[in-house]
Amino acid sequence: MLHADLSRRDQVTYSENRPQPIISIEDAIREQSFHELNFAGGGDKACIHKVLDLHMGSNIEEVIAFCRSRPDEYAVVSGRFKMAGQEHFYFETQGARAVPADGGTEVEVFSSTQHPHETQMFIAEVLGIPFNRVVVRTKRIGGGFGGKESRACILAPYAALAAVKFNCPARFQMDRDVDMANSGKRHA
Repeated sequence: MLHADLSRRDQVTYSENRPQPIISIEDAIREQSFHELNFAGGGDKACIHKVLDLHMGSNIEEVIAFCRSRPDEYAVVSGRFKMAGQEHFYFETQGARAVPADGGTEVEVFSSTQHPHETQMFIAEVLGIPFNRVVVRTKRIGGGFGGKESRACILAPYAALAAVKFNCPARFQMDRDVDMANSGKRHA
């Protein structure tokens, strides 16, 4: 029996006292729910952003006055901006098929990915084998809308691991509801 079939048999009970989800900037401010600024390149700059040494409790009026006193370094923008979310909703859900080769020291993976190199990297790292022992094949992908750029690396390593472990082809394909719950969203 498939895992998806088994999972539908489970009963989940939620309490009435569960916390409300934080879905807007206003909710985040009210709940004091903030994320740290993490920049991939390190340092204090990313794109057009420059990090000021602000701490919780900083006087925002003083910060704005400071920024306005240095117009060559900072821009003060005010107003309200909202951006709706959007699901990629590609035609085919995330899926991968892996075939072991060379006694499990090599694997060939057919993946619905827009980023074969990243998928190859994750598979190689999970299996603990060199990149050149992982072959990732991708057919034409139409209608991926960017949703298959980085999310394919979720399933492909599982398929590769199962194929190598059991020495037979393995295939994983997400149901639409599972795919939508696991995929990142994009701006509208």
